[in-house]
Amino acid sequence: FPPNLVDENFVGDPSTIGAAAAAKTPVNQEMTKDDIKEFAEFVHHSTYASKDRLVEELRTTKPKVTSSRAQAIRKLDSIAVKKKNPVGGVIWEVKREVLEEMGLEKQLAMKMPEAPKKEEPPAKKPKKATKGKKEAAPKKVAKVVKKPK
Repeated sequence: FPPNLVDENFVGDPSTIGAAAAAKTPVNQEMTKDDIKEFAEFVHHSTYASKDRLVEELRTTKPKVTSSRAQAIRKLDSIAVKKKNPVGGVIWEVKREVLEEMGLEKQLAMKMPEAPKKEEPPAKKPKKATKGKKEAAPKKVAKVVKKPK
């Protein structure tokens, strides 16, 4: 073996070497309920176009919520879906069960934006009916008659 891989002077139980190293790495940290709550608050109704951009912004604004980018992507896949925004673009929506479990009443009350209604051209006004008035008699046209000379 190469000398830097094996420590021959190690005293103790060899089975604890890997366990001690694994416990210190941040990759193995699971998200707490508070972390998941912050994660869901950030993701719900956000309009980032891609999963990568959303995770990047989350890790920039809330660096302590997830320990790794991969963990954030896995959690995003498990709790949220990306939907087409009726106003344009996309919108991320956290699953209702997750919002209820975390007690996020404000996010539960949020509704998807509605698509703007198409403006219809103004309808032609119907002619007013004449009530009680006599119909006007047709105008008489005077005929010009030429007299013979």
